[in-house]
Amino acid sequence: MSKDDKKPQIDSPPEEEIIQEEDVSFVEEDDSETDSFGSSASEKVKKLKQELSESKKERAEYLAGWQKSRAEYANLKKEEESKRSGLKQLYVSECIEDLLPTLDSFEMAFKNKESWEKVDATWRKGIEYIHQQFMTFLENRNVQSISETGVPFEPRLHEAFEHIPVDDAGKDNTIESIIQTGYKIGDRIIRPAKVKVYVLKTVEEK
Repeated sequence: MSKDDKKPQIDSPPEEEIIQEEDVSFVEEDDSETDSFGSSASEKVKKLKQELSESKKERAEYLAGWQKSRAEYANLKKEEESKRSGLKQLYVSECIEDLLPTLDSFEMAFKNKESWEKVDATWRKGIEYIHQQFMTFLENRNVQSISETGVPFEPRLHEAFEHIPVDDAGKDNTIESIIQTGYKIGDRIIRPAKVKVYVLKTVEEK
């Protein structure tokens, strides 16, 4: 018996079993790599969604801030325009107030029609033309006269100079006539009108 014959023989596993073991090992490795890739992709998507959500939130905050600033600027502009308009009205009203005695003189001359008609026609027409220029000057500056009759008495616009008793209830507390014309510019009263006011007669007066 030779020496080779004396060596113990080790049975080799069947070829099919080796292939099966190798296949199993490869499949397990492949599954592990797929899981790892899938987990990484999911985290990236989650992170991107979070970043997108934060970007949308920041955009909304910037937009809201911009809109607020724009509204504040518009309000400030309106406020400044209102102040300028108020100052302009105040300046014009003060100037007109200084000219009121001249306007009153024109009216006093025109009210006495009989005496006015006796004045030289050429001179009279010249004065009337100057008065018309004066009134155009006031109109161009939004100055309005308070001189309407037959309207309700308003303490803000009128100053009662005299009360005229009347039987007609429909005329009660209305303007009978103007003693002195009033003037206003916008909502600002330069001077209230002096007026005669109708008042309903009491039982004793009747």
